[in-house]
Amino acid sequence: MSTSANKYLGQAILGFIGIALIASPLFLKLPSQFQSFNAAASIEQSEDVERSRIEQRQLTALKLAQTQVIPNTQKLKIRQYIDNPKRDPRPETTGWLESEVIYVYDSAGACIGRISARQWQWKYYYKNACNDAPG
Repeated sequence: MSTSANKYLGQAILGFIGIALIASPLFLKLPSQFQSFNAAASIEQSEDVERSRIEQRQLTALKLAQTQVIPNTQKLKIRQYIDNPKRDPRPETTGWLESEVIYVYDSAGACIGRISARQWQWKYYYKNACNDAPG
């Protein structure tokens, strides 16, 4: 009885070795699949955080619109413009409310004027345009 058991044991071992050889490509790909799964999970998590931020901004904007409260100061940065007394940048003023005061900065971060009551006040024409400008 022990000889027939050894006979079947040898065949069973050969069968398991064959199955292992056939399935080995699947097991060898697992580490790379784990890495791609982790990357996908981190991307999904960062997208969820971004969606949450967007929702919070939307809720804040809705609350401000409902209460009709406007933020005290706003900043506008003009890109590709460096402060120059010979060249007035003339930013667009129609997008702002009459009650808003918007301080305008050049690309280096220096105050160049403000928009008040939808009127552009350039610091070289209006001497006190940048006196109250926030840092």
